[in-house]
Order: sequence, then structure tokens, then C-alpha cells
Amino acid sequence: MKEITIVVPDIKRVGKEARVLVDTMTKLFSIGTELIKKKVFIRHPEEPKKTYNASVMVKWNPFNVAGVTFDGRQEVIATFNGDETVRLEQQTFHDREAVAIFIGDKQVGFIPDFPRGHSNSKAKIVWDKLAKGKTVNVIGWKRIGGGAPGIKFGIQLDIETER
Repeated sequence: MKEITIVVPDIKRVGKEARVLVDTMTKLFSIGTELIKKKVFIRHPEEPKKTYNASVMVKWNPFNVAGVTFDGRQEVIATFNGDETVRLEQQTFHDREAVAIFIGDKQVGFIPDFPRGHSNSKAKIVWDKLAKGKTVNVIGWKRIGGGAPGIKFGIQLDIETER
């Protein structure tokens, strides 16, 4: 793991120091994508024993929503245009902890429970984070498949969770 130390001089004049600060920030933003993907620590030079965790959100790989073919959901999914709001809600489904997915005011399915009932299933992890009051953001979704006879619609969800 790489450690990055940022030392910002006191800016008393708006000249060279400001340009140095802008150049430093530009370099940091140019590697920002890599910093977000990894756990990055920033250490203040005057407090060498104190470490700050700068990465608090974890982006998940996009996944397909489970249960999209039940309860008339195919007809509902076919009407979506991509501007609708997505909401996650904890529910009990068949005596199990489940996370239902709503687009607009319509339920379209669940976060998949795979491996079924396992503590590392997507559903269990998200359920636990919601139960602990941690942040779970839906950062994107799209309708997939459908449009041809015999081809069902699906929903692909893109989320991030607080560590």
C-alpha cells in the first residue's frame, strides 16, 4: 500500500504558492480514480501517528436484480425510461432478510441472495449495512434485455456502500 503525504504551505501571497497548490491538486485529481478504487491513507505531517481513512465508500460491480419476472414486473419494467428514482427497502421475504428494489413507486425485484442464505450474499451484506445505518447509494441502473419475443427484461443495478 502506498502512503501519500500532502504538505500544503501557508499561502501568504497569491502568486507562486497558489500555482503550486493548484498544480498539486491537479496531480491528485488526475490519479483520483485510482485513489477511490484503493484504500488510501493520508497522514498529516505534524501528526505522524494519526492516520485518516480517505476512502469510505466501496463501489460494487454492477449486478442483475433478482425476481424481475414475478408479479407482473415485466410489464412495469417495459415502461421505464431511465429517469426514475431507485429506492432500496429492507423487507422479510419467505422468512428471510431481503432488500427490495423499487423504481419509482413500483417494486421491480430484490438484491440477489446468492449464495442463498450465505453471510456473504449481496442481500445479506446490504441488509446489514442498512440495519447499521450505513450509507448505501444507488449510483446507476439500466434496463437490459427485452424488446424481442421470448426475451425477458432485466434490471442492472450499480451501487456503492459505506465501509
